[in-house]
Amino acid sequence: MVIRAISLFDAFGNELYYEAYATFTPNFPLLVRILLGMKEHFVKEYDSVELGQYRISLLISSDYSIFVLADRVNSDEELEKILRFLLDSAEEIFGCSSKLDEYKVERFQEKTYEAVKMLPIKCTLTGYGGVGKTTIVKLVARREIVKKHIPTILADVEEIEIKGIEPFRVTLFTVAGQPQYWRTWMLTTEGSDFVMLVTDSSNEDVNRLQRETIPYLMKITPYSRFVIIANKQDMPEALPPSVIEEATGVPAFPLIAIRPDAREKFIEILATMIRELP
Repeated sequence: MVIRAISLFDAFGNELYYEAYATFTPNFPLLVRILLGMKEHFVKEYDSVELGQYRISLLISSDYSIFVLADRVNSDEELEKILRFLLDSAEEIFGCSSKLDEYKVERFQEKTYEAVKMLPIKCTLTGYGGVGKTTIVKLVARREIVKKHIPTILADVEEIEIKGIEPFRVTLFTVAGQPQYWRTWMLTTEGSDFVMLVTDSSNEDVNRLQRETIPYLMKITPYSRFVIIANKQDMPEALPPSVIEEATGVPAFPLIAIRPDAREKFIEILATMIRELP
């Protein structure tokens, strides 16, 4: 779950807290002010508004109004759980008086970080067999360098909480690349915040991604963000990321997953995906 921003207001419309966790927050402060001015018209305590790829969820009580900007792939149930946690936290920290002081704001900020971590970002690595999906996941999650191809059976799952992507937690899913398991991609990929299409950067593999994989997966999970990991850039005929990106229309990042610095490179890619992709 990618939470992009959180706002907290008191009963009089005074902003007590605001923090953005991503660069793209489609004028969230302005949209929140508009919704705040309409709060008397909301029938339910909890509600949400869908705006393209984004969802603004709000929880209004007699004392506080809380707004969360998230990606549309996240469900109402998930966001309501987080908003109720934040409301309980606001009542505990600010109490009857919403007078601002630095200590209270810092305490509430700690609670927002807890809220962001409650539901990890789902990131699914997909692609054909032998392109490096398992190598990447083992390296990032366990610091293991895998140089021998070990086929994934159905799917692997690893959860990571590492420096560089705070306050987010990420769950990495890896799909099996063998043809007999392609039908399982739908189940594994559905509901992903990010879909990372791993390729060995060959002409053949990139053409398959463009022709078969990307159109298929975009139908399954239309509100996910898609990126390409252009792996095996050390190979003699590897297509550069710029060429792959132009051919597919999907942002592409270079990687050589068997190199010692690959883990740091992949974490940089994750941070860019989470904070920079619109």
